[in-house]
Amino acid sequence: MNDSANSLLETPQKFIPENLSFYETQDFRALYEREYWAHQETKHELQKAKDHIEYLESKIQKLAGDIAYLKKLFFAKKTEVNQKPTEETNPTDTKAHGAQAGHPAHLRKIPQHLTTQEVIHRLAQEDCFCPNCGLPFQELNAEEKSYEVTVETSYILLKHRRKKYKKTCQCPHPIITAPGPVKLWPKGLYSVDFWIQVLLDKYAYGLPLARQISRMQSAGLNISNGVLTDGLSRLAPRLKPLYELMISKIAFEKLVHADETGWWNWASRYYLEGTEDKSRQWLWGFFSQLYHIFVIDPTRSAKVIKRTLGQGPAQTIIPIIFCDRYRAYQSCGNTVAFCWAHVRRDFLKLKTKHPNNKLLSIWADTWISLIGDLYTLNKLRLAHLRDPPLFEAFQKQLQEVLEKMQHLMNADIYRTQIQLAQIKSMRHHWTGLTLFVSDPEIPLDNNLAERALRTPVVGRKNFYGNHSNRAAEATAIFYSVIATCKLHNIEPNKFLKRYLMASAQTETRTQEQIDSFLPHKYIQRYPEDIIKS
Repeated sequence: MNDSANSLLETPQKFIPENLSFYETQDFRALYEREYWAHQETKHELQKAKDHIEYLESKIQKLAGDIAYLKKLFFAKKTEVNQKPTEETNPTDTKAHGAQAGHPAHLRKIPQHLTTQEVIHRLAQEDCFCPNCGLPFQELNAEEKSYEVTVETSYILLKHRRKKYKKTCQCPHPIITAPGPVKLWPKGLYSVDFWIQVLLDKYAYGLPLARQISRMQSAGLNISNGVLTDGLSRLAPRLKPLYELMISKIAFEKLVHADETGWWNWASRYYLEGTEDKSRQWLWGFFSQLYHIFVIDPTRSAKVIKRTLGQGPAQTIIPIIFCDRYRAYQSCGNTVAFCWAHVRRDFLKLKTKHPNNKLLSIWADTWISLIGDLYTLNKLRLAHLRDPPLFEAFQKQLQEVLEKMQHLMNADIYRTQIQLAQIKSMRHHWTGLTLFVSDPEIPLDNNLAERALRTPVVGRKNFYGNHSNRAAEATAIFYSVIATCKLHNIEPNKFLKRYLMASAQTETRTQEQIDSFLPHKYIQRYPEDIIKS
């Protein structure tokens, strides 16, 4: 027993009665020692319990922050635009929904570009007499006009009657038959327009084949799911040369926005037992000024990026990749620009998860305000690209804001692990975050990629991915072609009809023919196919 313990045990000496015998004194000391160590053990257990309570309280606080953040993700407004009331408008007078007080009314727009059919309304013959005297009405050279938009959904069976002709000469092949309609494949029952509508309904508007079949049945057309699935699988190879050409072209763009999201491919579920389940796959998006490309792959590794954008044996990547902070993009050995919207979300997340930490909220608000200044000044800077004096003025103010940020990052004021982790991340990504300063063509955020992924995400939610590897490849092809058409404001149905008709009429197409259908070149040949607003 050590000296400190001995000194503690000697403390009750004055309480030991003098008339006790030696053996009774020893019994008293033994009793005290037993009680002392029992007390020490109880004290130790109590401290352990207090430490565990403190750990549970911190865990509860963290989980409460996570719950608050998830509630915000699911139920709060999705916009990231700050809605600041103007000085003229009292915030208490604003409504949660609908037009605000003082907002100018929206005038009704008549869509005059639609096909117009005139419907003349006349009085019935028996109503063309005055109800009082019975004399007939006289029709005036005047009328009232009104408009109404209607829709007709019907499936029509076209009966093609190909006339035959007989030569009046003695040349071979005396009987000539008039050519029929262009078919995508021999003896096809359904027209090019039919298949384009099926493709667009699924991949542009997120309508699963099962719902399309229900709509067709309600219109009187009975068709099976297998017919539609087989037709779409036949369309993909026709569009694949164009898809591969767009991939080869995007690899030489200056700037490519990139992002990825989960995708389901249930092909592995149909294999024998023991096969690795690879149903969880990834939908990658690569978006440039001219092309929007989607790739579905089982992995989320840098190999997908190099395989899509890499050039040569070393798979060198030429474009600047604008992305989030996922490390796969940073491991490709190319220039990477990072997104300020993600940084802003980090500070908003800190405020949401730690609402009771006032100092942390003030610190986060400081950064959010500085990031807002960045967006404002960059917008003003880009608006005056052709006015060098004003451009330089806003450029200088922009750099001053970044200097404030650097000063704030380097300040020795960070005491919590939360702050240190956030500042460490910003220091690590600072070069990529500030590339936009020297190159105005680089934006501040990756919102373009996030918006472009919305259509496939809606499709994933509605028809839950694919059930074969061939269907996954077809999905990437269809989404890429449709998204690139919309990027150039081309009506996808007109583009697809011209392309598919051309492919059906020619067995083998040259590279020049495929190149002419790149959407930015196509729009120069067919300006009438621009979407009319």
